[in-house]
Amino acid sequence: MALDVRPAAWGDVRFGRDVERVRRHLAPIRDRSLLASSFGREGFWARSMPDDTVRVLVTSPITVAYAIRWLELGDGRARPVFGASDRATRQRPGARGPGVSASAAAPG
Repeated sequence: MALDVRPAAWGDVRFGRDVERVRRHLAPIRDRSLLASSFGREGFWARSMPDDTVRVLVTSPITVAYAIRWLELGDGRARPVFGASDRATRQRPGARGPGVSASAAAPG
């Protein structure tokens, strides 16, 4: 039996929508160094972090979206819609990993 240790916020539909909105903005970024620079410029870092920084990071849709994009840039594989119940069949429309052309990503 698998233990689900994901933060409760990840199960919220609104959280998933927020993650996907940020992911759409990050999609044009094709390089991890550019992604890291973008992450460092995010305004939410300007405020001081509470003592429980890890909890804040994993419950932020912005941080989760950046983490997903980091993984995509690392292995070239597009990830499914965040929070999709059937991860094998639900994928963001037009999503593809870096360096994958639209014709190569199209089924057929």
